[in-house]
Amino acid sequence: MKATLCISGLILVTIPLVASGQTSFSVSELEARRKAVLERVPDGIVVLRSYSGLKHWDESGFQQDSSFYYFTGLPNAHGAILALDGQKKESRSRYDSRF
Repeated sequence: MKATLCISGLILVTIPLVASGQTSFSVSELEARRKAVLERVPDGIVVLRSYSGLKHWDESGFQQDSSFYYFTGLPNAHGAILALDGQKKESRSRYDSRF
């Protein structure tokens, strides 16, 4: 009985985590990640697309590029681009709704 109660409690706690599917990040953490890249590329530009290529035949749904997600926290940004400009020390994103 006690084991069943513990398992039920664990299931109730983990359902919201599984349902969300993505970890949320604070804005300051995402800014710190982009700032770290800008410091490593002081005279260049880093461009990241929201998806990096075709899926394998056994994968379903949209596959967000992990690098794009790491720097933006956006899990389902179809047709988006993030540009990190080392000279201007700023980042810009562009979203095209046609995709």
